[in-house]
Amino acid sequence: SDTIFKPDLSFALGVDDLGNTIYDSVFVIENDLLQYKADVRNEDQDFTLFLSNNAIIKEMYDSMGEYYADLGMNYTAKDSAKFFGWMMRATIYEDIIENYTGDFESAHGREWRTEFQKVATQVENCSNGLIYNVNKFHVPKFLYLQPVMADISLIHGMSTEEQEKNITVTNAKSGGISWYTKDWRPILFIYSKDVSPNGLVLDINGFTKDLLGKVIPSAVIPGIYRVRASHRSWLSGNTSLHLNGDLVGTYDAGNSKYNWKNGGIEGGIVSEEFVIKEEDKDKQLRIRMEFISKSKGDLRIVPEFIRLEPTEDNY
Repeated sequence: SDTIFKPDLSFALGVDDLGNTIYDSVFVIENDLLQYKADVRNEDQDFTLFLSNNAIIKEMYDSMGEYYADLGMNYTAKDSAKFFGWMMRATIYEDIIENYTGDFESAHGREWRTEFQKVATQVENCSNGLIYNVNKFHVPKFLYLQPVMADISLIHGMSTEEQEKNITVTNAKSGGISWYTKDWRPILFIYSKDVSPNGLVLDINGFTKDLLGKVIPSAVIPGIYRVRASHRSWLSGNTSLHLNGDLVGTYDAGNSKYNWKNGGIEGGIVSEEFVIKEEDKDKQLRIRMEFISKSKGDLRIVPEFIRLEPTEDNY
């Protein structure tokens, strides 16, 4: 809260020796966070506060810093300010909350989920409401999850040995792997003249770029994601996409929505809701695509990328 001098509400009593006006001064206490949504100083309303002390806030900062470090991400002051700002706007609730279960929406429209946010069992009674002291503050994942692109073209710049380690094709009886350029990008081309009846299986290790443009393994923060695929295929029937050993979905690979848009990031949606598990948080994204041939065992595949987009369900 700020104490603000209000000259238009103050009365001039005279001037001092230096000619400055002397006021019968009026000061007003203002708080931008409180007064426009829910002013807990108002004794005519009931409120509930979920209050984190300094130790809880420091614990939140430290744990998020460690989490970012484990994922090879930079934890900045901007991140800290974003988390703290969300916490402040999730603190105040209109009306009395006596039963601490379920989900609540704060006066500032932030969702507080009791299964994640932990509070002390003892509640403090105040003149116009209740205070729950927070024992552990959970930073909702949607505040820091980012889309992740596993860009297959990045493997092109590696040595032949590294390419062979990161791209594996099985069940192809003839044909091979090659690269060509389209829209200024290297494109992987896989051709098989006589595919096994079980289909052609493509295994790829995912890579992306960091903020400095360096190629790094595409580890994904655990959470819920929408998964897109971008590729072209000829004579291919249904395709099954797996990430980290789990089936994402099976779809018609011949559908034009899965074709890339001049190197864009649209692609076709394979799943609206796919979970990256906690045990996979430090692992490189592993991609498996299983293609079934539609015609005499011939098959051509041109994969471009897999993109994971965090959904609003993350908390």
